[in-house]
Amino acid sequence: MPEAGAVTGNCPSRTYFALLSCVVLANVVVFAFADLSRGAGEFLWFALVNVVVAVLVRNELFLNCLYVVLVSSVRSPRLPVGMKNCVTLGLLYLGGIHAGCGVCGTMWVALALGDLLQGAARSTHWAVALIAGVLLAELLAMCVMAVPSVRATAHNVFEYSHRFLGWCSLLTVWVLVLVRIGWITARIAGGQFFLAPAWRIFLASASRSPEVWLTALASGLVILPWVGVLKVKVCSRAPSPAVVEITFLTRSGVGRFGRISRHVLSDWHSFALISCGSPSTSHKMLICRAGDFTGELINAPPTTLYVRKVGYPGLPYCMSMYQRVVVIASGAGVAPYVSMLSPQYRGRCRLIWIGRSFRSSFGDEFCDRVFEWPDLLLVDTANGGRPDLVALAVDNYHDFDADAVFIGSNPAGTRQILSGCRTRGIPAFGPSWDS
Repeated sequence: MPEAGAVTGNCPSRTYFALLSCVVLANVVVFAFADLSRGAGEFLWFALVNVVVAVLVRNELFLNCLYVVLVSSVRSPRLPVGMKNCVTLGLLYLGGIHAGCGVCGTMWVALALGDLLQGAARSTHWAVALIAGVLLAELLAMCVMAVPSVRATAHNVFEYSHRFLGWCSLLTVWVLVLVRIGWITARIAGGQFFLAPAWRIFLASASRSPEVWLTALASGLVILPWVGVLKVKVCSRAPSPAVVEITFLTRSGVGRFGRISRHVLSDWHSFALISCGSPSTSHKMLICRAGDFTGELINAPPTTLYVRKVGYPGLPYCMSMYQRVVVIASGAGVAPYVSMLSPQYRGRCRLIWIGRSFRSSFGDEFCDRVFEWPDLLLVDTANGGRPDLVALAVDNYHDFDADAVFIGSNPAGTRQILSGCRTRGIPAFGPSWDS
């Protein structure tokens, strides 16, 4: 039986560490068996391969393709549930590959710097080693800020450092690759770098360099999501002091998430998209107060926001693989699953919604949409207090004869349900700690 879900908060799951370990092991095998006679050039090449993969698994276009291909491939009811669980866990913890490639890329840069320093007196210009040292410092700072305990206590600093240091490190890679090629060209040209023959040698070397093409690929993957950034008009209302509902006048697919920001270069946050109507002509975000950014949205509902045109699938998208599921959600944690409450899931999905004074908190329109679901269990904590979440999940899993439990809750609630389900051998899936 695959691992039942995740441990959220500061502690990544075993699946996350398994994927990270696989990446590290693959790099160790490469180091042990590859021909590393090129020294710094070879090390830099392997570092860039890791950087490309790290960026790729965070790219929205790639995520769309990956989710569609994998989920469609195992949707057949004839395939075992265990296979579907493995696919769900793999998609949920792609962050393990991202982190593993980031760490390994940093280690390859460290090896490249060591080789450059050893060869500095022989054939390497001091500027090449200096630039490699700057790159290593940038990557190390990103790795330190991404440590779960550091990230949890200084999340905003992590977000800024990861974005801006990431951009700086990419620019540093370009400088390192081109300066290194220029230094080799100058040696070939006898120091006459600025003459036309030397430039022809430089351009020919750059066009044949795998490091240049890998850096260009990584740059394209980083730039591409920002090409689709738009400032759009939105309709916002706060049905209660704890919730804001934001409506966008464009359509959206089911089980998807989108990123929004008040400022184009900072404070980007991801929220579930709720399709409105069938066919959908608009979509919404239902956002609960959970920090400075969400608090500002509630206190001063926006009229315009920056958005990324390309959304991406999330955990609810994986529900389509299963024949019968139980969804247990608290508060606005139900929002990612609302778009899945379509006719094709009638009889296949039991929804348990836990909250307080639903209509006064979330508004009539949203509640009417949820309340019309035929297999719905409402738990109003204003009347009976907070229920036993584990018992709710386990009892309904057995009663509904479900294949899996999907969770939408805060980190503590998700951790509690997942732990209880895992000890009973029940496959359960909740938001990833680094989602």
